[in-house]
This record gives sequence, structure tokens and C-alpha cells, in this order.
Amino acid sequence: DRDEKIRITFCNAPHIIQSFCLGHTEFVNRILVLSNYPTLLMSSSGDGTLRLWEYESGKEASCFNLGSYNEPESAGNKKHLALSAVAYCENGNYVAALCDCLPLVHLLQLDAECRTLVYKQKIFLEHRGWDIAFDKLSRLWILQEDKDTPVMLYRIMDGTWQNANKESRVNEMVDLVRDNWDMFQESVGTENCCSNLYKVTFDNMSTYLQKKEERTTQKQSKRKGHQPHDSKGSEPCSPIS
Repeated sequence: DRDEKIRITFCNAPHIIQSFCLGHTEFVNRILVLSNYPTLLMSSSGDGTLRLWEYESGKEASCFNLGSYNEPESAGNKKHLALSAVAYCENGNYVAALCDCLPLVHLLQLDAECRTLVYKQKIFLEHRGWDIAFDKLSRLWILQEDKDTPVMLYRIMDGTWQNANKESRVNEMVDLVRDNWDMFQESVGTENCCSNLYKVTFDNMSTYLQKKEERTTQKQSKRKGHQPHDSKGSEPCSPIS
């Protein structure tokens, strides 16, 4: 419903609201409870932030603005801030965030003791990213909009995320996606999934003031047209006999 609020309720009594997590300024499109820290909830929004919540109380533990890490040419467009996917890996507390309008993946790490997110690096893609996921080996899989190289694999090596596409498992996944490309074909070249979630604002006041001025001008013109003529110097009318 394009709401920027997160409501915490009970599964067996959803009408009872325990708390609200308030802070996002645009729609919330992703939430997940961290599996190894079940009292923490992570959320992403169209405002370009990742936030950590102590959701039972509604307290915000941390806010990380990813918009400042996007490319300079996208800074003026708020629709470039949205994240289309967020993934979490409990083995290492890694967080991956996929941009909706940019071929870019942000990588962060959770500092559980300080309850904050630490930025690590970004991965630039050659094509639009569709989805991301961590596997049990803490490797990051990326699905992108390209039939030739639809799947990419990254793993942490020497403290940084590096491309691991030469692993044999990647070729198997690439062949699998190619064989079923018809399932993805309709999504190729389509509009970004978050662009329609932003609220549309209208400047009705300027239109109202313009029309008001036009009505005032028309009334003044009508009044001038109905004013009586000046009778000075005119001959008196003779009475009717």
C-alpha cells in the first residue's frame, strides 16, 4: 500500500498492534528478521536506506543511507535509490543489497555488538540485476538480465568479494537458466519493479491561483462593460406626454 510504516502484530491476532517501526520516508519494500539475531529486523525502502530495528519495541537501532554510495549521475533522481532485493548471510553477517534502477550491488556487514551496518564494497554489473541470494557456503549468487551470462557468482577472498565464475557449479546454473529462458523473457526490458511505488504529488495550488486570476479578470471586464455612461453635456430627456 506504499506505506512507509512497519507494523508489528501477532500471527494469531493480527488486529493487535504491538509496535510501529517508524523512520522510512518512502515505501517499505523488503523486510527480514535476521536468523541468527531474531530480535533484529532489517528493512529497505524507496528512500535508499537500510534500517535495523528492535522491532518488538519499535526502536530503530541503525540507519544506513546507501544513496550516498550510488554513482554521482544518479544522485538527483530519488527513484535511483530503491533496492529491489536484500539478502542476508548469517555466516559472517554479510548483507547484499541490489539496486532497482542501477546495475549495482552493495555489500555490507552487520556489527552485531554495536548493532550497526558497515559498508564493505560495491559490485558493478554489466546488465540489470534481477535477484541476489547467499548459499550455504556464504557465496553470493546474482541473477541478471543477460542470456549469455545470466548468473554470476562471488565469494569472499582475502577480505573482499571477488568473481568466482570459473567454478564448475556456475556453468551448471548458467545452462539451467538458458534452457528455461522463456520463463524470464517477459521480464527483459520491462520497467523497474519499484518505480511505480513512489507516491505521485501534484502542484494544484499554482493551477488554482492561475484560474482564480482568470476569473477575477473576467469579472472586472464584465463590470466595465455594464457601467452607465457619463451624462454630462447630454441634453435632458423630454417628459412623455
